[in-house]
Amino acid sequence: MNVSLILILFAVGWTITGMIAKFFMEPKGFGLYFDRDAFSLTLLTIIEFFFYRIYYNRPTAIDKGTQ
Repeated sequence: MNVSLILILFAVGWTITGMIAKFFMEPKGFGLYFDRDAFSLTLLTIIEFFFYRIYYNRPTAIDKGTQ
């Protein structure tokens, strides 16, 4: 279930960050190695890092010691 969540968020997130990148920059981007797609994937990586850090650090009932 976690893998499917990660795959769905990656696909949807890449689409959204691709639209954001298309709004702000040309297809050539900032150079040969950092084009618009690389920018959108970098932006997605940063967003997903903070999302997963918050999502997977939530305490569960097992962590609290309750059953």
